[in-house]
Amino acid sequence: MVEAATFPLVTPLGRSKATFNCEWLRHSVAIARHFAAPLNQVLCATGYSMIEGSCLCGNVTYKITSKISDVVHCHCVTCRKAHGSAFSSVASVPIDGFELKGRDQLNRYESSSGKHRFFCKTCGTQVYAKRDKKSNIILRLGSLDTPIPSDELAHTWVSHSVEWFDIDGDLPKYDKGMRGT
Repeated sequence: MVEAATFPLVTPLGRSKATFNCEWLRHSVAIARHFAAPLNQVLCATGYSMIEGSCLCGNVTYKITSKISDVVHCHCVTCRKAHGSAFSSVASVPIDGFELKGRDQLNRYESSSGKHRFFCKTCGTQVYAKRDKKSNIILRLGSLDTPIPSDELAHTWVSHSVEWFDIDGDLPKYDKGMRGT
C-alpha cells in the first residue's frame, strides 16, 4: 500500500459535492499516472474513498471504504436470469470495507450451493452476492451511484452468452435515450 503522505491531497474549497467528486477523481487519476501507482491505492491513500451505491428505491445504501477489484462481466445463465440482462457487471470488495445501511430491507436467494444473492425487498435491485466462508462480497455494479477506480478485467462464461448480444459489436452510442423510441 502506498503511504498517504506520498500524494498531494485535494480539498473541496467550497465546491458542490458533485463537482468536487468529479474534479477529485480526475486529479486522483493524474496522480496515479504520475506516480505509476494503482488508482485504488491513490484513492485510499488520499483518504477520500467515496464509493457509494444504493438500490432503485433508496431503502438500501452502501459505502465502500476499501480496495475494489477490477470489473468482470459475467454471462452465466444464473447472472443473466437474476439481473434480467445479457450479463452482470461485478467487482469483489472485502467485507470489512463494505458499509451497508438498510440490511433489514434485503431479501436473499441461494442461487447455487453456498452463494447467496442479496436484493432489495421493495424494488428488487440486486446489490451484492456472498459466498459462504469467503471474506469478500461480489458487488453488483449496476447499483453504484459514484464512479469506481477500476478497469474492466474480463468477460466470463461467454459460452453462455445470449445470441443477440455481440461483445465485439460496434452499435451507435447515445449520451441519452434514442429519439423516437
